[in-house]
Amino acid sequence: MDSELITFSAWSLLSLTATAQGGRPYPDERGVCYVYDNKVANGGHVVVGDLAVIRDSDYVFGAGWIDSIEESDASKIRYRCPNPACGRPGPKYRSTRQFAYRCAKCGTEFNERREEELAVREYRANYSDTFRRADPPFPVEALGPAYVARSWQNAIRRLDPALLRPVLEEYLVLGERWWGPRVRGEEQILGGHGAGQRATVGLPDPPEDDGPAVLDDDRSSRRGGFLRPFRPRADTDYVANVAGGPARRGRTHETLVNDFAEWLAARDLVVGSNAAIDLGLEYPPVIIEAKVIRAGRWAHAIRQAIGQLYEYRYFQVVSPESSLLFLASTPIPAPWLDYLDHDRKIGAAWRRDGGFELTTRAGRVLGI
Repeated sequence: MDSELITFSAWSLLSLTATAQGGRPYPDERGVCYVYDNKVANGGHVVVGDLAVIRDSDYVFGAGWIDSIEESDASKIRYRCPNPACGRPGPKYRSTRQFAYRCAKCGTEFNERREEELAVREYRANYSDTFRRADPPFPVEALGPAYVARSWQNAIRRLDPALLRPVLEEYLVLGERWWGPRVRGEEQILGGHGAGQRATVGLPDPPEDDGPAVLDDDRSSRRGGFLRPFRPRADTDYVANVAGGPARRGRTHETLVNDFAEWLAARDLVVGSNAAIDLGLEYPPVIIEAKVIRAGRWAHAIRQAIGQLYEYRYFQVVSPESSLLFLASTPIPAPWLDYLDHDRKIGAAWRRDGGFELTTRAGRVLGI
């Protein structure tokens, strides 16, 4: 990657399911979003269009492009040394000592930390649309040469994109299309497209010969080789402290996918998925791309879904005979339904009254 052409920043984002003391620091959802606040070092530099590399203390779980950042007022608890003459934040937990904590500044040992409640601005960086999962996760040490600074203690650390790319290519096998042209948040693309609106995803490039790319060499000879059995994704709600008190937040994309899979299974359809697609059927062959619609951004969601569906089918990530279906979290406006059905020949489905409603084309391709 030519460093003079790099127009995005890359970040290593520490995502922990629990702290050493057993608490959950932020309501992250790996593969979907990263949550942080304005008190986190480097957080103010993260913008739409940047690359998020998700890790914990030991492993890297994947990477995706940040397509939106939501923000809200919230509160958090900060822990300090209880010594009145010190008060240093962040005392370290020690599981094998008589006292659970020791202050690195004044040396005081103690079991109870001093708490203070802070008003913060909370950010939720969404990257699920282009996330590529490491299967299996790879050691976090592989990122070492790509770090710009030695600030190992920071949850958000800057990475050098030129040094990072070969690492991700080795473990995630992304291909040129996944990288594509990238713009920073303050730049705009002619025609009204802002940063983060990407028409392509992480499919492998077509090989140099005339054949399409496939997931593996012998898949086409195996019955049902394109998809694996669908397994529900983590979608439990979580509670966040926002202005006005605690509020329950749903893992909306994963919930949408899980609910539609259950709805299809109840109609005797065998649902599958693979590393690229949300949902699919082998018989009849159908691929489904799900989108949660935020702030009425129909144009963005539909353009993105169409690009993904056609690329998945063209490069045989799924059966090349597959019909295409767009799944939305809310009812689809009539002009977009007409466009999908008559121009793109894509079926559509959306949530309605505790279930799902389908266009005639969608019902026909699903055999419902």
